Amino acid sequence: MPTAEQFEEALKALQGRDQRLSSAGLAGLSDLDPAQARRLSAVMRGMAVEARRALLETLIDAADHRIELDFDAIDRLALTDEDASVRAQAIRGLWESKDWRLAEKLLGLLQTDPDAQVRLQVVIALGRFLLLSEYEEISGELGRRIGDHLLHLARSDQPLEIRRRAVESLGFSSRPEVPELLRFYSQDPDPEVRGSVLLAMGRTADRETWQDFVIRELRSPHVGVRVEAAGAAGELELKKSVPDLIELLEDSDSEVRKRVIWALGEVGGARGQHVLEEYQERAAENERALLQDALDNLEFESGLSDFSLLDFDPGKEDSN
Repeated sequence: MPTAEQFEEALKALQGRDQRLSSAGLAGLSDLDPAQARRLSAVMRGMAVEARRALLETLIDAADHRIELDFDAIDRLALTDEDASVRAQAIRGLWESKDWRLAEKLLGLLQTDPDAQVRLQVVIALGRFLLLSEYEEISGELGRRIGDHLLHLARSDQPLEIRRRAVESLGFSSRPEVPELLRFYSQDPDPEVRGSVLLAMGRTADRETWQDFVIRELRSPHVGVRVEAAGAAGELELKKSVPDLIELLEDSDSEVRKRVIWALGEVGGARGQHVLEEYQERAAENERALLQDALDNLEFESGLSDFSLLDFDPGKEDSN
């Protein structure tokens, strides 16, 4: 929670001519209490729409880079903003929230908000709450209602963007309707749809069902499909995908190579480690940190595999 002085300085900056916040000003808006949130709400109502949009964008960027900052109170205020862009940004800003009350609010927006981009952000955000329901961190009844709404959207005549994002979110669900839905959408020739299907498949943790499709799509002529196929191969830990992933290290697209590096870090084993070490010598500058992370992960996994529980004899008495 900011000090009174920090909060007042932040309000003063927002009411100034350029309405720009310093680093200290950002801290003055973090973790607001209800009284501070009400005062800020009054100030935001007096700001031009472009300034409100810029403020939300600044807060999202700051929260991504400084984990100690918490702008949930502001994002919740912005959910009722008259400007659709501000509402959509607010939903993006709440991406870490696990509050079931937010899920209820999002379900309401899904049914009542007139703007397609806002509803799109809601559909994306609801996937997180489906996952929380699977982990029993929110009620199963709420998770069921979320799943019902997303399934309805995926089967509807809504814009394709909303339908495919619903498919992506449903990847977090263990509902029996999901595999059939993914099979249906996997027949779509649209590369964006196939990318969404692959993203969902990676989220299912169902290696046996989706392995063949994912490996086949690693050879897709479409960049976006190859990116998502590599991601799914890593998420599903598909050992059989390693030869294809290694080939894709030579892909002409940098986003494909980056996703492949990550995937090999998840599933590559000793062979993947050797290949990534060789690749380090010619990797692009913007790939090197990712490469090191992948190699560190493989080294960690190798260390775990070397630790054998077979060395432990549960029948052996403690000599002490």
